[in-house]
Amino acid sequence: QNNQCEKCDEKCETCEFSPLNCLSCKNIIAQQYSLVFKNNYCVLNKKNDECDTGEYFDDSTSECRQCDITCNECSSSTEFSCLSCSDPRRPFLKHGQCVSVCQKGFYLNETLQKCFKCSDSCQTCSSNTSACLKCIDGFRLSEMGKCEPLVLMDSECLDKNCLQCSGNNTEKCKICKNG
Repeated sequence: QNNQCEKCDEKCETCEFSPLNCLSCKNIIAQQYSLVFKNNYCVLNKKNDECDTGEYFDDSTSECRQCDITCNECSSSTEFSCLSCSDPRRPFLKHGQCVSVCQKGFYLNETLQKCFKCSDSCQTCSSNTSACLKCIDGFRLSEMGKCEPLVLMDSECLDKNCLQCSGNNTEKCKICKNG
């Protein structure tokens, strides 16, 4: 004002027109708080806790930045950084990404609204990683809902419609159950 230089506010690195009209904030961190640039002001910010919904705190710029549009919360702007979802068409969280359904090999935890991986030998599971409904090839489902390695006796068959199979190749049916 009056064509005189004024010192910027103590939180501002640079300012324009007035000491409080900040263009950038000083990059200082004190007691886990940082300065964040919002509406041309530098405000004290406690990392992610103080950013608005749908924003994350960017340490490199000391600013709150926008999350991906499907994220309610995120840790960065990268594709797999969602912590919770906001899009009703993709409400479930799987490996940091919002999805519409849990895919094969995953189950939905209703409480957390997150997709979790089934056990390695399980193709489909429900409610938890060890409650398997269908096993991958080479495994069979036990009565306890666990996938166990498929060990066939001589002439035992993979195909349940087959009564007897040939030697080591248990996929070749020799005698069918229906005759």
